Amino acid sequence: MPKFLDKREPFEKKIVKEEYKPLMDYSILKVELEEEKKLIECEKILSFHTEKTTEHLVSISETLVNAQKVLSNHSGGTFKKWFEGLGLKKDFVYTCIKKHELYLRYKKENIMNLPERVIREITKKEQEYNELNILEIIDSEKPTQKLKEIKKELSDCTTTEDIKKTKEEKTEKIDLEISKLEEKIKKLLEEKEKLKK
Repeated sequence: MPKFLDKREPFEKKIVKEEYKPLMDYSILKVELEEEKKLIECEKILSFHTEKTTEHLVSISETLVNAQKVLSNHSGGTFKKWFEGLGLKKDFVYTCIKKHELYLRYKKENIMNLPERVIREITKKEQEYNELNILEIIDSEKPTQKLKEIKKELSDCTTTEDIKKTKEEKTEKIDLEISKLEEKIKKLLEEKEKLKK
């Protein structure tokens, strides 16, 4: 054993236990305390794996895009033969590629969790949806429902003026939200400064 290791202090093993804050209010389920504890444990496991699934989908999508680039100079459906040879389905592969394109454009990981139908719709008819619409869909807790709402709004807007007015209203709404957040940040920074004193 090297001499410098003899002089070192022994490592202290500290167990760091993060307190988990459940995403759900379990009181609405009216379950026993033991059941609640088990459900919270299930929730923790699901949350962890959902996060990992998102990370893996980002990697899978990026890898498929890279493979597609490598095989782009080959003809005769080489890329399709390649991914089918790996046991991947066409819909899955092209949805991943579309998700990757959206991910690169909007820099939001939750794109990877959007339903296939939503991805197809916003990439197929991207010219119909402005960036604001797409961001609303991406950031929504219920993207399918948000897509339906935006489709209805756009179908109700029959003229260019209506569409312009709708965009302006949404822009104002976002500006108002930004102002609220800036004010909240300002208050938090002030509070932080008070705590430093």
